[in-house]
Amino acid sequence: MWKKDQLRMLINKQKEANAYYYSLEPREKNFFWKELASKINLRFGTRYLGSTVSEKFQGLVRDFNSINNYVKGKGGRIIRLGERYYEEFLSMFWKKPVSDYIKIHEENVTARKASNDAVEILVLLSEMGERANVTLRGVDEENEKNKEDYEIE
Repeated sequence: MWKKDQLRMLINKQKEANAYYYSLEPREKNFFWKELASKINLRFGTRYLGSTVSEKFQGLVRDFNSINNYVKGKGGRIIRLGERYYEEFLSMFWKKPVSDYIKIHEENVTARKASNDAVEILVLLSEMGERANVTLRGVDEENEKNKEDYEIE
């Protein structure tokens, strides 16, 4: 059974080493969890395996996702353990870090799409305006004919 102090250490170590974790090759990630298990075992006198530590952290992430879905009205449920760490996990610190280059690129793509959408809307409005002018010209011509036909001044 995991104690609060052990969970706190697990979360803090994952936060501290997240960028390092994602720099590892897939086969080296097992070593990461074994090393973290060793640190927890030394500090608390436990006998966790690397796989146990990894599974526990992934369980915390699943609990957060379940609560987050519940909060957003997309199903899910409230889990007591996940509720305790919900605010902290909102930062999604365990996700793969995104470089500044990628962030700027994504912002530029979003801005370009918004700009293209705005241009498309302006073109549509312009076309609608031209159609409206043609329609109004047709109405004006019809009114002129009616004036002549009915001798309206």
